[in-house]
Amino acid sequence: MGWFGITTDRDPNEAAYNGGQKHFRDVIQNESGEDLIYYMDPRVDFNTKSTLIVHPGEMAIFENNGRISDVFEEGRYVMENDNLPIIGRLRNMFTGGVSSFSCRVHYFRKADSAEIKWGTRSPIDIEDNIYNQEAKLGVRGAYKVYIDDPAVLLKRLLTSNTGITTQEDLNQYWRSEFISIITSKLTRALKSYQGSLIDAKNDPYGISQDMKPAIDDAISDYGVKLRKFVIEAIDFVDDFIERIRANKDIRRDKQLNALGNKDEVNILGQDWGRVQARDILSDLANNPGSGGEMAAAGAGLGMGLGAGSAFAGMAGQMFQPMQGQQQGQPAQGVTPPPVQQVQYFIYVNNQQVGPIDMNQLPQYVQSGQLTPDTLVWKQGMAQWAAAKTTELAQLFAQATPPPVPPVPPTVPPTT
Repeated sequence: MGWFGITTDRDPNEAAYNGGQKHFRDVIQNESGEDLIYYMDPRVDFNTKSTLIVHPGEMAIFENNGRISDVFEEGRYVMENDNLPIIGRLRNMFTGGVSSFSCRVHYFRKADSAEIKWGTRSPIDIEDNIYNQEAKLGVRGAYKVYIDDPAVLLKRLLTSNTGITTQEDLNQYWRSEFISIITSKLTRALKSYQGSLIDAKNDPYGISQDMKPAIDDAISDYGVKLRKFVIEAIDFVDDFIERIRANKDIRRDKQLNALGNKDEVNILGQDWGRVQARDILSDLANNPGSGGEMAAAGAGLGMGLGAGSAFAGMAGQMFQPMQGQQQGQPAQGVTPPPVQQVQYFIYVNNQQVGPIDMNQLPQYVQSGQLTPDTLVWKQGMAQWAAAKTTELAQLFAQATPPPVPPVPPTVPPTT
């Protein structure tokens, strides 16, 4: 639908002045012949008792002497003004056909505007809430409005000084007036978005619906309301996607390395300390001056795995000749950490219990919670196994006394 219609043609009723004729009753109606949102009647002077016709789907505003006097819904109205026929004729005679009264009728259609495209003038800088990366976004869309308060809209149009005469002029006026409002609300919506900007890019409808009430409230100052507001596309105009992908690759590599080390420890079990000791001793062979420091490091690697004392012994044998070569440097003894007690997990009443130290397990045997068929597991075992198939079998050897030996028959004494 078009937006605007206005002409500057002179009123044909005022074409002749001296000896001319002017109707005592005029019929005033929208004669644009076009489907326009706004149309201003080209006639500027009307006689008393002129009839105003407002067609269905229209509104009309009577402007008398530069002031808005009334808003008319659809129907027929008899206009009352100061323009008496004879006075109007004399005035036309002295002013060359131009009435000194400014009496205009403005028509507004109760229909949606044509779809108006919009787009951000420059990229919007937004920091992603998930990836903590700044992105530059270009956003575009479209909207439609309808007239909510024609008097407010008319005042805007009359005071805009934009020379609006065509539909495209008015569309451009809306773009210029509304784009700053849209950009402000859009920036706020993107900053408060709960997901990443990548998610926002794939959710233009949700964001547009969140923005619509705020935009609708802001443009009410123009006498219009939103009928439709959509975001058609959200585009990254910088290397944001490439930076996110690079960060994901780095995190993935770290995770894979961490998982690889974890798998290595799980596979080697208690042998992990021995493997580390072997590697450190190999380094010592290439760097004999760091014997004391490496011994301490080796003992630390053995903590929790029962390998500390073994490593200390291995390292000590190698360090003795090295320390003999370092004159004037006192030997630094390293106290190995205590060997960690073996602990088991047991499966009781359909749930896992533990870890339990070896010295506590007899209590579970006595209470009947741990039996030869109870499933158990400790670090280094590939899977759960029955207690009787592990070193715990010794706990049950004394739990059940052996059968009582037969008692020899009593021989009665001889008399």
